[in-house]
Amino acid sequence: MATRTTITPSIVDGEIAVRVSEEPVLRQPCVTCPFYGMIGTRYGIIMGGPTGNACALTFAHSPCKMEMREARPDWDGCTYFNVPGHSPMVDRVMEGYRAYPESRHPPGQQSWEGMTMPEWFESVMGRPWRRGQE
Repeated sequence: MATRTTITPSIVDGEIAVRVSEEPVLRQPCVTCPFYGMIGTRYGIIMGGPTGNACALTFAHSPCKMEMREARPDWDGCTYFNVPGHSPMVDRVMEGYRAYPESRHPPGQQSWEGMTMPEWFESVMGRPWRRGQE
């Protein structure tokens, strides 16, 4: 199992102390959906995971509809969000949101700029996102 090493400096009794800790990095099951395991907010942020079974497009702590039907989460096969009726909403998310996946957070940095949603989509799906065509 992969681990993440965290180094935390502090001052104890006037001396510099360093605490080193190792945490397991939980991996997302092999899914092909950039919204799986993530939480969406109405403030332009997709964050979290990739652990858990949330769907960022619900904008709530709601599970993936495919997984609830005992299917493997897969954007190409999603009959709930990857349909023409939801295309305008998905386009707005892809064009205006940023992804902050924990698995890509640079080690040792408290904050980071995240990724554009098209970058995150391509990293998960292995192909670029195209407006209105997904």
